[in-house]
Amino acid sequence: MLIVAIATIAAFVFSRPPQEQNQRRWATLVTKRGTLEDSIIAIGAIKPDVGGQVKVGSQISGIVEQLRVNVGDMVRQGDVLAVINTSQMRARIDALEEDLATANAEHAYAQVQLQRFSQISDISRNQVDGFRRDAQVRASTVRRAQAELRQARIELGYATITAPISGMIESVSTYQGETVAASFSAPTFVTIVDLQRLQIECNIDESSIGQIRTGQEVTFTVDAFASEVQKGVVRAILPKAELVNSVVNYIVIVEILDKKELSLRPEMTARVNFVLRSKGGIVLVPRSAVIRQGGSSYVLVRDGKGWTKTRVRTGAGNSQQVEISSGVGAGQTVLVDGQLWVAEYGGGADD
Repeated sequence: MLIVAIATIAAFVFSRPPQEQNQRRWATLVTKRGTLEDSIIAIGAIKPDVGGQVKVGSQISGIVEQLRVNVGDMVRQGDVLAVINTSQMRARIDALEEDLATANAEHAYAQVQLQRFSQISDISRNQVDGFRRDAQVRASTVRRAQAELRQARIELGYATITAPISGMIESVSTYQGETVAASFSAPTFVTIVDLQRLQIECNIDESSIGQIRTGQEVTFTVDAFASEVQKGVVRAILPKAELVNSVVNYIVIVEILDKKELSLRPEMTARVNFVLRSKGGIVLVPRSAVIRQGGSSYVLVRDGKGWTKTRVRTGAGNSQQVEISSGVGAGQTVLVDGQLWVAEYGGGADD
């Protein structure tokens, strides 16, 4: 008896249009005019552009006497970053100055000797030529001593290491008290990043790269400032492909406009929107609001009594929205879901 009763109740419930369902609150939308965009979304990273990241090293060997910056410090071009101990260089300069003084004295004496013996009539020509060669050798010694002293003074200037660009100290790799050797390559002290010279590098797969072009405007957001939509422009499409997860990708370089608006940092994740086509001032509805029947498109429009099945003509669209070019205007309320149920059973308005 219990099984028969349950079967009878189920047959009754499912054989009639459920009035309770007719009164449910269907999702609706008031149509309005807007802009339809067809776009490609790509994930990229903030990177320094060419010349925007500089590794600063030492051109001379010695002990780091002072290190005046830490990671995260902001510096301006010309600020002192570090100082190498100069005691040995100054001692060398003193010795070279003495060598130059000696060379000058010897050259002056050779000149006097040449002038003196050139005026003696009974001295042989070979002897005069010998004095002349000696004076020339002494002059060459003076020039060499001058060059060595000049080079030593230049190297003394290298002891004070300054910032070649303005920016933020990204890393410090040599510390106060360490000895650096510049015999083979310049040891890196600090790395500076110019925060006004950043760009976005993102991967675009080969199926979409044909729709990207240089000069194309983009918008992007970063997680740190998710509500701030920023602008950029495609600066370059690198010709060399990269294989990412077995998919051929090309790196697209996006120049950031209005860099001063946000405190962007290298390696931030950027969500880049490449706008392919844009159409403004049109009536838009979600794709879910459109019913396709018999080769025609319909939208359920709310009136005073309920819902009216209205034939419409659709235009441009993307994955989420579609243009209504005729049949429905701005300011009308349309049904977004449950259209087939309402069309069959005549569901009432959602209020």
